[in-house]
Amino acid sequence: MKAEALPEVYDIFDPQEPLSGEKLREYYVNRESPVERLSGILKVTKKPLKYLFVGSRGNGKSTELNKLSELVKDTLLVIPFSIRARLNLFDVEYADVLLVIGAEIYEKVSEQVELSKELNEYLNS
Repeated sequence: MKAEALPEVYDIFDPQEPLSGEKLREYYVNRESPVERLSGILKVTKKPLKYLFVGSRGNGKSTELNKLSELVKDTLLVIPFSIRARLNLFDVEYADVLLVIGAEIYEKVSEQVELSKELNEYLNS
């Protein structure tokens, strides 16, 4: 996926879209980043850890999260999703975010694990 003209470079590196999948593997530039260290910690700890990635728009937060996901996906259950795709960001409450997170976890887990009939009925009611 090599660009041969400047417009193709803009198509490949859209600042509105984080690098993921094949683009992440091909174009990710190693730089000072905590993701290698964080992936090691996440793989061995039994405590539920929380990390906050902050920064201005377009500086690589989502790309770094995608890289972290790639590093831990064989050990941990990774559930990538976009709040922007599920909610109206101009009218969102914290409860909405929590419900979307719960729904995403339920959908991903129910694809991989057969839930008991009772639990499935309870969650779908």
